[in-house]
Amino acid sequence: MQTVKNLQGLPQKGKPTFNVESAKEPVTASAKHPAKLVDPRTNTVTELTTVDAFEQGTTNKIGTYTIVPETGEVTFTPNKRFQGNSSTSNYFC
Repeated sequence: MQTVKNLQGLPQKGKPTFNVESAKEPVTASAKHPAKLVDPRTNTVTELTTVDAFEQGTTNKIGTYTIVPETGEVTFTPNKRFQGNSSTSNYFC
């Protein structure tokens, strides 16, 4: 996912690239092939469109991730006092 910046406490939106080993090109999310989130508590794919975001390697909640399955657009909504970078590598599939 690209680096997106915004003022502290404001949501940040982006559209990650979905790479699949069996595809020559990145896969584009669509109604037929919706993007999904990975629940960080169970490390499994979920049908939920919003999951909690945690500081990497901790149980410290820093905000939430929301996905639009048909487009793959992801919004990170940080807690009001959060400063720093969120780790997105394990949240989307």
